Amino acid sequence: MAFIKEVAIAVAGLGTAAGVGSAVVLPIIDATPANTRNDLTVRKEEPKDPVYWEKEIRYQMKLTKDRVSVSSPLWCSKKDKSYAFFSLREQDGKKEVDLVCDYVEEKKDLGKTEVDLGGYKVKVECSHTGDTNEIKNYECTVTTTKPDMQLRVKPSDTSKVTLYWQ
Repeated sequence: MAFIKEVAIAVAGLGTAAGVGSAVVLPIIDATPANTRNDLTVRKEEPKDPVYWEKEIRYQMKLTKDRVSVSSPLWCSKKDKSYAFFSLREQDGKKEVDLVCDYVEEKKDLGKTEVDLGGYKVKVECSHTGDTNEIKNYECTVTTTKPDMQLRVKPSDTSKVTLYWQ
């Protein structure tokens, strides 16, 4: 019966700073290096959306200034194990920002993307306009707080859309 008393004292004394039961030893089962993990984070993987996963997406980017609209295409080819979205990339020392294809594993919301680019903001809002075979088509409206920003049109280059200013 003394053994049961010691176990009860050890369990009851888990919170003590120095005393019986301040350390607990648990058995380790099958602790070979192949069966152990150093990280304790568990990431639940989201189910992939078959409508957009590994699909080509074509964006028509449109910027309106003083009631004049200018648009340019951005075509993102399909890529294995990715969603085809876009991101904004600043170019150091230049007065321009590129909208480029960005391939990611987690789905983004295309409804609204807003980026703060140090003193001004660029917002891109996209809506789905339909599909052509396996290609998803979107029309996107670009707005900005930078009053003199323009959209450069290069019809032959669909790999990026450049926004620039004076």
